[in-house]
Amino acid sequence: MKTLVVYFSQTGKTKAVAERIAQLSSADLIEIKTHRSYQMSYRKTVFTSLKEILLKERPKLDMEIPDISAYDRILIGSPKMEYSL
Repeated sequence: MKTLVVYFSQTGKTKAVAERIAQLSSADLIEIKTHRSYQMSYRKTVFTSLKEILLKERPKLDMEIPDISAYDRILIGSPKMEYSL
C-alpha cells in the first residue's frame, strides 16, 4: 500500500510528527507551503485563519501539488486550532 503524508506546520510540532509517521510507514512526505507566512503569534494566526474561513479565502500555495492518484492512502496533518468566542 503506497502512502503519502501531507502536512502543514506552523511551529514545527506537526512537521516532527509527520516526519516520524512517514519514516515508520515508509511513506512519501509533502509539506504544504503557503505564499504568505503564518509565522505569527498564536492569537493572530487564529484570527487570520477565522477571517479566511469566514470570507471563504484560500491561501495561495508556494508549492506544486503532487499527483495523488498513485497513492492508496493519504494522511493529512495540520496544527490544532483552539479558540473561544
